[in-house]
Parts: sequence; C-alpha cells; structure tokens
Amino acid sequence: MGRVEEAIRWTEKAGGEGADASSPLGKTSRALASAYLAWAREDAQKAGRKDEAERLRERARRIAAVDTENAGNVRVVVTWSHPEFHPDLWSNGLGAPMPAPDGNPLLGVAETVLPASKTDSFVELRMEKADAERAARLGAQATLTAITNEGAPDERIARLVVAYGRDPGSGAAVRRFSVDGGSPREVTP
Repeated sequence: MGRVEEAIRWTEKAGGEGADASSPLGKTSRALASAYLAWAREDAQKAGRKDEAERLRERARRIAAVDTENAGNVRVVVTWSHPEFHPDLWSNGLGAPMPAPDGNPLLGVAETVLPASKTDSFVELRMEKADAERAARLGAQATLTAITNEGAPDERIARLVVAYGRDPGSGAAVRRFSVDGGSPREVTP
C-alpha cells in the first residue's frame, strides 16, 4: 500500500514487546521489517533519492545488527498475502535441502540465510500438489527478496515476484530458485 514507515513501526512494535531477539515473534518481525526496508531502499535508489536510501539503509543496519552471525551473507525473505496460500520455504544453506528455520505462515512470511560464499545456493517454495493447483487457480503470488550484505554500503537487493497461474510450470508443487551471487532466478529442480 506504500505505507512503509507504518509497516516498519508495527513490525518493530511486535518484535519489541515481550519478544527477545531469538524468539519466533522477534525473528518474524525482523524478517518483515527487512523485506519492507529492502523494497523501500530499492525504490529510493531507482528513483535517485540517495539521502532517503541511506536513511533506510541505516535502519536496516540496526535490524541486521541483531543477527551478527548473518553478516555478509544472503538473507532470503519470502512474503505472501493471500490467506489460502501457504508455501514452505526450503534452502540448501546448510548443505542439504531443509525447511527454513524462521517465519510464520499465518503472517505470510518465511526467512532463511544463505552463505554468500556458497556458489550453488538455492531456495525452494514447496506445497502439496493440490495446494499448488489451488494457488494457480487463485493466481496467488509470493515475493522472494534476496538481500546480500544487508545494511552495508555494498549491499545488493534483488526482488522476484513468483506468480502461480495458468502458465506451464507456474503451478508446480516445487519451485526452485538459484541464489548465486544474491540474485534469485527460477531453475528446474
């Protein structure tokens, strides 16, 4: 809706009241705030608003500072808003495909961190076949955001809208995205 500041304040409030840094609510709040801030920074940079982009980057640094072990890596956040759409995020960040450790499907967010040095990184959006077919009928979408070196001057932000629809393969139960170099692109699993 374009109300980034309001969205970030709500996520900060949710993550701050009774939620420590390692709690599920705190992690979910930070994932949502990271995605919102990344989108706003990307839009500000594209529009040439460098001062605004730097202010947003400073806010992202404060959020990312909580996750010091993730510094320099690629944070992948998947968001969705359709109430009947609940993809599972998987990644090979630890070597073998595993479910993403953080997120809340009822709030429409999942998050994982991939090592920046890993050259064959990927994430997958998984659903049961019937759920994937229903998502295709509904025209559901997810936004996959990859943030490399979050908050740093050399950060990279890549956003990819993943649409489920009538196109061949768009209703598949497993959709894989290569994240080499921090830029997601869909590949055949």
